[in-house]
Amino acid sequence: PPQFGSNLLIQQAKNARIQIGNGDVIESAGNTFENVIEGVSITVKAVGGSQVNISQDFGKIKEFLSNFVKSYNEVVSQVKKLTLGENAPFKGESTIMNVKYGLSDTLTPLMELGLIEYKEDGTIALSGNLESVIKENPDEFKLKMSQFLESAKALTRVSYEAFKDFENYLNDQIERIDENIRVLSQRLTREEELLRKQFAQLEDFMNYANQIRERLKQFMVSLSEMSGGKNK
Repeated sequence: PPQFGSNLLIQQAKNARIQIGNGDVIESAGNTFENVIEGVSITVKAVGGSQVNISQDFGKIKEFLSNFVKSYNEVVSQVKKLTLGENAPFKGESTIMNVKYGLSDTLTPLMELGLIEYKEDGTIALSGNLESVIKENPDEFKLKMSQFLESAKALTRVSYEAFKDFENYLNDQIERIDENIRVLSQRLTREEELLRKQFAQLEDFMNYANQIRERLKQFMVSLSEMSGGKNK
């Protein structure tokens, strides 16, 4: 405040300090301490002591696997709808069917861990105890999850390129069909014009024919009258 003068130091700023157990005192310019314990961040609120319990959090992994299962089942259902059945728009199309086969291959590491199982309709569901699997053999879990993620990434790249090629193929087909429609439309237009000309010519011919018929009729009447006059 102005009344205390501009050079008055009210309180000197100090680093926050923390000590875990009998370990060394650690200082931080802020209230958050990063990696005091590997993978753990601690934010202090006030001066004092506190008991800290640290345990593994499986929530993110469970959420990831649940979302994957949901997405997998949605893709499988969509592939079936597009490729199976007499009226399926992409019946037998290998590009789309290969997505399902590729996804099935990526499941192998998760199935070996006992975390995924197949259902009768071809969809999948979570199975087993995630926490038990991780705690009993964390190294194997890390290895299998790494294999799964690498397979999924590879499938994504391959599928992206395959669908890009498939999209180009469909665009080519659309352009070809459009060209055929254009050519056919021009041909039909020419044929329509020709038919209209022929129709007009036929109308003219019918008019001439009617005129000739009337003249013949009149001529026959005249002949009949002449013949009748001679007989008298």
